[in-house]
Amino acid sequence: MFCNECGSLMFPQDGKYVCQQCGYEEEIGNKVEKFSTKHEEKVATVLDGSAAAFMSKMHIICPKCSHTEAFYDIRQTRAADEPETQFYRCCKCNHQWRIN
Repeated sequence: MFCNECGSLMFPQDGKYVCQQCGYEEEIGNKVEKFSTKHEEKVATVLDGSAAAFMSKMHIICPKCSHTEAFYDIRQTRAADEPETQFYRCCKCNHQWRIN
């Protein structure tokens, strides 16, 4: 419950809601407040072979087939104060790996 005077959170005390900031009081009574939230679906985009043509390439050795060229993508997968993650996909065998 929020205070009608200052908007602060009110706490129950002696059968009333009491604002700790300004002292405003309100009877608890038979009030029932319900809150609900909507959950949105998160959609992941998967790249097929044709979409890889738009990705950048770099010279790096594939750990599976030793080919020297791979597509790469850099994404922030953790908190902003941590380094980004580099994702690679071999141009020859499509093996995928990452470097943190």
